[in-house]
Amino acid sequence: MDMRILGLAGFVERQPLIRLMREIAIAAFSLAVLTGIALFSIRAQQYATNPAFQVKMMLIVVAGLNFWAFSHLTGKTGEHEAYSPAARLLAGLSVFIWVGVLVAGRFIGFI
Repeated sequence: MDMRILGLAGFVERQPLIRLMREIAIAAFSLAVLTGIALFSIRAQQYATNPAFQVKMMLIVVAGLNFWAFSHLTGKTGEHEAYSPAARLLAGLSVFIWVGVLVAGRFIGFI
């Protein structure tokens, strides 16, 4: 979704792609939360004090706030309306936040 907002994949219609990707993102995030809770419960005390885990959780919260800000900033943008520079900034920020979540998650086992 973020890449489409940033202007990549312009050949794909905006609304159908965003609608599909939101559904996939919600399903994938829900599955990740369920499996994450299961993994966390095995060593909750160790993970809770792990700096990489704490950074990952903080970044997920920041990603949620970023999504909230984006949703309130854009509202209902028409199919052919360009996104504002602020919306593009938030989409770019989202890409970096989610890459940070992945990197922090990989470091959990090494710290």
